[in-house]
Amino acid sequence: MQKYIKFLLLVLVIAILVPQITLAAWWNPMSWGVWNRIFHSQKQQEKLIGGDKDSHGCLIAAGYSWCEVKNKCLRVWEEKCEVSDNYFEVKEVGLKFKITDDIGDLVYKIENKGAIKNVYFSSKSLAFDDGCNFNPSDKGPLGVLTISNKSLATPDGYWAYNNPIYKSNNLYVYYITPQSVCSDKSSIMELQTKQLNLLKEAIKTITEISVDQTANWKTYTNSQYGFEIKYPTGSRITDSDITGGRIISIQLPVSGNNNLVNKDLRISIVNQQYGKNDNGSVIFVPANCGPDTFYNYETSDVVINGINFRKGDVSGAFGGMQSASSAIQYCVMKGDKSFRLISVLTYQRDSKLSTVNINDEAEVLNQIISTFKFIK
Repeated sequence: MQKYIKFLLLVLVIAILVPQITLAAWWNPMSWGVWNRIFHSQKQQEKLIGGDKDSHGCLIAAGYSWCEVKNKCLRVWEEKCEVSDNYFEVKEVGLKFKITDDIGDLVYKIENKGAIKNVYFSSKSLAFDDGCNFNPSDKGPLGVLTISNKSLATPDGYWAYNNPIYKSNNLYVYYITPQSVCSDKSSIMELQTKQLNLLKEAIKTITEISVDQTANWKTYTNSQYGFEIKYPTGSRITDSDITGGRIISIQLPVSGNNNLVNKDLRISIVNQQYGKNDNGSVIFVPANCGPDTFYNYETSDVVINGINFRKGDVSGAFGGMQSASSAIQYCVMKGDKSFRLISVLTYQRDSKLSTVNINDEAEVLNQIISTFKFIK
């Protein structure tokens, strides 16, 4: 009984004293610092775990940091803080430029006009929409790149930069904007305008890329004389004997749209040639690349594909009463033989057809010559 009474007294004392001590501590300024330190420590710990942000608002504790080039917060182990260049290449003309994802669906078609090439741009989102038909005759919903080896005037129906957007040596590149190609549908026009502006900015970054224009050409190999040369598909090759040697002719097709009647490259391999003795009589002399070979016309030294050639304009030795020719000869000695490469363009003097542009037509012949090499 006494034990039970003592237990009740102890419970009563605790029930009376504990609330008073607690209340006294709450009103006692001496105890506030203790409570504040405990409370503040807990809050600080919570803040470090889930709330600290840097000056850009990136959550530090969660592993985020600010990426300047991408203008956002990211975790570097999930996403690299760098921007890789996204290029659009038009390999047929050897050009590339940077683009954004907004115009990543670009498509193009190429129109060849001799030395001038037109690249008509559209996008998959515009190419087949009603009113945005995409083909060269319709120009192109996003304009055209015109590439030339000379300065050009602006074609009718276009707005163009006053100056080339890119120029190096003999390469001129213009960006030409169509005045209007799409229909009057506002959604199509809005999309065209947006992509047009993006393309205008992108093409300012144009650079050249190395492209082998002869990659798909065929190769003629002559094991007897130890050389090979590339030529375009559709050409015709003839091989025949001549006095003092042999001649191989690569005949290229002509369009028929102008007064050009013949375009070919002639490769003569000569071990002896006509010359004159002291009396002026015609005799055979050993092959050479001297003045007689060029009919005493002016010559110069050039290097093509690592080979030292003597070059000269021999047009005066070709042509006839009703035709004229542009003929450039390249000559090199190999042992006791001379190898002569002559590019020949023959055209009618009096014709109702338009006059051929010799420089444009000679471009492919020069490309063929650039592939010539000895194989033994």
